[in-house]
Amino acid sequence: MGITVKEALQIGRLKEGKVVSGEKGLNRIVTYVDILEVPDMIGWLRGEELLLTTGYAIKDNPDMQEKLISELAKINAAGIVIKVNRFLDKIPEIMIKKANELSFPIIQIPPDIPYIDITHPLLKEILLKQNEEKFMNETLKEILCNNMNDKTFVKRKLKSLSSNFDINAPIIMLVASYDNMQSLKKVVKIEELQNKKVIVFGEIENHFVIICNVEHSLLENAEWKRDIEELLFYSDSSIKEERDNNIMCVVSRIITDFSMIQKEYLRLSNAINVIEIMKEIRKLLIKNKLWYFYDEIVHYIFLYAISNSDIVTDFIDYILTPFKKIPEKERELLMHTLYEYIRNGGNISKTSRNCFLHRNTLIYRMNKLREILNTSFNFTDSTEEMFKYYLALTLYQFKKSINEDELT
Repeated sequence: MGITVKEALQIGRLKEGKVVSGEKGLNRIVTYVDILEVPDMIGWLRGEELLLTTGYAIKDNPDMQEKLISELAKINAAGIVIKVNRFLDKIPEIMIKKANELSFPIIQIPPDIPYIDITHPLLKEILLKQNEEKFMNETLKEILCNNMNDKTFVKRKLKSLSSNFDINAPIIMLVASYDNMQSLKKVVKIEELQNKKVIVFGEIENHFVIICNVEHSLLENAEWKRDIEELLFYSDSSIKEERDNNIMCVVSRIITDFSMIQKEYLRLSNAINVIEIMKEIRKLLIKNKLWYFYDEIVHYIFLYAISNSDIVTDFIDYILTPFKKIPEKERELLMHTLYEYIRNGGNISKTSRNCFLHRNTLIYRMNKLREILNTSFNFTDSTEEMFKYYLALTLYQFKKSINEDELT
């Protein structure tokens, strides 16, 4: 991590800069500062750079001006600082328009400011921030990844990370996988929680970890999950564009015994790793959701853990044997239909809607399944039968996904 563009604007002579476009992107992260006078350099950038330029290479080419903003936003650069009145009298309108579309900051500075008066103070501040983050990450790892289940040790270390952290209050933990911090901050209320001084956070093994104080009253609140979601996450309607950014968060139950904090972390980090590995689990989970409570997915994590054992292979083979006489394409279609039918509680209308099938098509398939499997599929008197097929089909999908992942 580094500093935000908004923070950078308060440092050194960048204070004299003026944001002319892309104000919605001021929370982009600046980890590097570099000079950009040759467009070919973009291929060497890592992301999270704040670039300084006179605009010499693009001064006479509107197409290149627009393309530059698009490409920098695509690689998740932090923003661009343009020195005007040398090669560009003003920031081209085409760049301003594209930067606003992409929430990519363009900052205008006067021509008399030497680059070093911007780069040196910024790099100094970034280095300081990175050292602080390194300490946070190492301490958090010490808390969560050692074998000392000592609540006194845990509380003392948490307090060392934040003097305002209440070590006598209940806590919840969040573990997140993400591509970039900017996207994660649009999903998780990291800065709001920081301002309230109720969290410690850091990165462990490429996952972002938050430990957050919560009210004692939540322990007796049946709607505690809703309250935790409001505390941690922005509303679904405000984060639609982040669904394609490989963000996944798993949240613990409320923790009152600090000696259990390491065990909870291992559960969450394992769940994140399994979800990242197993494409099939994402299909089984509620579509387009960016966070889950661990107790909502614990059964899938368990099934994944046992899915490659010999006894599971034999169980799947035994239960799904009748499907073997059907051609593969039809077999996969019917098994998926049966899985969705059971998953939707035997409700024809709901199943047809979720499978994008006409009701009559679904009824036809269910009748065919009854013939193949020689069963009624009536939820009122065959719940054991339903459970047996649901378990076998879920494990079948897991094993199939594992085999596909091994081939890719």
